[in-house]
Order: sequence, then structure tokens, then C-alpha cells
Amino acid sequence: MSSTRGAFLDVQPELLTSSLSVVGGGADPELSELAMPAEAAARQRRSDAVEIVPKPVVCCKTRDAAGGKVFVNICTNTEIPAPRQLSEQQLRELLQDEAQAAEFRVPLSLSEAHKELDKSGGPCVAYDVVIHPRFYAQVDSSLLFKTFFITVMIEAIEGKFGIELDKNQWVTMRNKLYMGKMPKHFVRRGDLPMVQEVAGGEAPSAGPRPLISEVETRRSAPPAPPHTVERRPDGRLVVTFELPPAVTAADQLSLELAPDRVVLSSEAVRLLADVFLTETVEPETARAAFSLASRRLAVSVATAAA
Repeated sequence: MSSTRGAFLDVQPELLTSSLSVVGGGADPELSELAMPAEAAARQRRSDAVEIVPKPVVCCKTRDAAGGKVFVNICTNTEIPAPRQLSEQQLRELLQDEAQAAEFRVPLSLSEAHKELDKSGGPCVAYDVVIHPRFYAQVDSSLLFKTFFITVMIEAIEGKFGIELDKNQWVTMRNKLYMGKMPKHFVRRGDLPMVQEVAGGEAPSAGPRPLISEVETRRSAPPAPPHTVERRPDGRLVVTFELPPAVTAADQLSLELAPDRVVLSSEAVRLLADVFLTETVEPETARAAFSLASRRLAVSVATAAA
């Protein structure tokens, strides 16, 4: 019979393989399959994609809600479609007309977060945003286009990764075009499913913006990721979590197990799932598998009666 004291498990980064972390025991093939069903699809997406080499043009710095440094590397590449060309006057008119603004799109490619070190050796996070060079020329030469693009870019990052950026400390770095080491970038020609399209209608307006209320909701109550609970024939329970895109590393996650519940939490990306179990389990038997490609975490634990 298990103790009533919960066993605390950390998903340790040193246990990671290229795509899988197994915690608390040896590799479990069935558990790995639960955590990694999207691997084949991910390989197919990569095989259909075209690798591009973005050209860094400017680096910006801000902070996230926790005060951590965030760098955004703005780059250009002709594989990214240019948005419909507008004059400053046309952009002003478009931003005042909700119907027209909703139809305007800014194609951009947004990289996953890559962890870097700042000039003092402290940890920071960097994102790459790639746009067409013709559109960047407008952004670089016009304060109106620059303000519009920064708004679009911030909302793209916040929306994709579930974070909050400080809009008031946005600084353009002098004598620095790029922060960190550039990861590989892939896009698809034609339909470009890997290119993020952000509505121009998300630009600043006189009325309240929906994004603000969503961020306030996240701050007061961290969202719970979707999960399933399954009982195996061998008597083990398997809890599988679908994690948000903001989860970029296993060491962002923590698991706490008690005889009647599984708690998944993350301060880095603000999520909390408190799953009550219908059967008593033995926390010391828990194993977990994490797949970055599918962003799934599968937790397997023996029931007390098994």
C-alpha cells in the first residue's frame, strides 16, 4: 500500500533524448507511443518544407510578464509573401475601417523560442520573425508602419506561445542585428501552412481589445491543458496531457503525484492541471514520457490494486 505523502517528480532535462524524456524508470514503449503519435506527421511536414536562410535586419528587446528578457530578431526573406502594398494614407484609412482591416493580412514566419545568454551571461529567450524585404522597407521608413508592425508582431508571439510581453519597454538594439544562434527555418511554397498570418485588424484601436481581457484571465487563473485518463489492462493508469506551444522544453514542467491525484504545473508558461483520479495509485511507481514534437506528456502510474 502506498504512503499518503505525495511523490514529487521533476521532468529533468538531462534525461532527454532527441525527442523524449522518461522520468522515474526505464523506457516504456507503450507510454512512448502515447507521447509521440505526431512524430511521423512532423517528419512529413519537414520533408514538404523548404529551408530558408533569413537575413537579420534589426533586433528588439522587451520583457515578459515575469520580468525575463525577451529578444525578437526581425529578419527578411523573399520566400515569405509580401502583404498587399499600401501607402501611409491607405493604412490609416484601413485601420479606421474594421471591415477592411479584417481582410488585410501580414504574412510572417515565427520561429519557436530559442534560449540564449545575454551579454552579462544571464538567461534570455529569443524569437525570430521573418517578413518579406519589401514590407520591411516600409516598416523601416515609416513610423506608422513600424507601430503597426510591432503591434502585429507582439500579438503574433503572444497568441502563438501564450505569453505576455511588455509593450512599454520595447527597445530597438543599437549595433546588434541578431541575438543568439539562428535555428533552421522552414516554410512551404504555395499554401505556406507554416507561415503565420496575422490580421491587420488587430492593430491598436480606441476601444478595449479582447487580448487584454484574455491575458488578465490567464494571470488570475492559469489555464488547464486538455487531458485524458486511461486504464491499461496491466492495471496502470495513463494520464496524457496536450501541452500548449509555449512549452519548449521538458524542464519547464513539474509533476506532483498523490494517491488520488496528478498535478501538472509550470511557472514558465503558466499552466496548471489538477486531475483527480477515480482509483488509488502508488506515486512511487510513476513514469512520464514527454515529446516536444507532439507536445504531449504521458504519465503512467500503478493502481494500488494492481
